[in-house]
Amino acid sequence: MKRPVLIAFAVSTTVGLMVAAAGSTPAAATDSSRATLQFRVQFSPFFFLDLGTPGPSMGDQIISHDLLFDAAGRQVGHDGVACTITDPDGGPEAQCTATFALPGGQLTTQFLNAPPPVKHFAVTGGTGAYRKARGDAVLVENGDGTGSLTFSLIS
Repeated sequence: MKRPVLIAFAVSTTVGLMVAAAGSTPAAATDSSRATLQFRVQFSPFFFLDLGTPGPSMGDQIISHDLLFDAAGRQVGHDGVACTITDPDGGPEAQCTATFALPGGQLTTQFLNAPPPVKHFAVTGGTGAYRKARGDAVLVENGDGTGSLTFSLIS
């Protein structure tokens, strides 16, 4: 894989994980055990750790730390993301874990990251107000440094 493709892939990865909240308060769904958190996405730089063979290769890391904002533009948290490239040529594709620090606790997620603009995350756990959370999240990348992220939580 050529460097420009990796950069586009890494930006895509980072884009998916830099979040500005469209609403920081969960909106109740059909019953009291469900909540939806919706965020606007704003992107920040990433760090590419080139391990092993020079250039993009299996096992290389993409790492980011992003700030989270609500709809009014206030910072409401941050994330920490670590992705390991698992298929540098065929996708490219990386296996990622991301932790989102939000008011009241943290949410942890896991997902396979590839170039398409829609990413599906599994919510793997949480702390504080999110300690019993499970569910999923969908990230939509707009391609202009912005996007949206929606958590659908069951607790």
